[in-house]
Amino acid sequence: MGQHVWESLELLTWAAAHTRRIRLLTGVLNTIFHSPVVPARRLATLDRLSGGRLDVGIGQGGARQPP
Repeated sequence: MGQHVWESLELLTWAAAHTRRIRLLTGVLNTIFHSPVVPARRLATLDRLSGGRLDVGIGQGGARQPP
C-alpha cells in the first residue's frame, strides 16, 4: 500500500517540461491494448512539445495464454 504507479507518457511530459536537453525514451509500448490513434496522438503531442526529443519503442504482444 502507499506505492505510486506512474503513467509513462505523463511522466515523460513532466520531464520534458522541466528539462531542455535530455532525450525522452519509452520502453516498448504494447499497442495491442489501445486504439492506434490514441497513443499516436499522445506521442506526437509529447514529441512536438519537447522539441523532437522523444524516442519511442513500439511492439505488439500480450501475455501468453495457458493451454
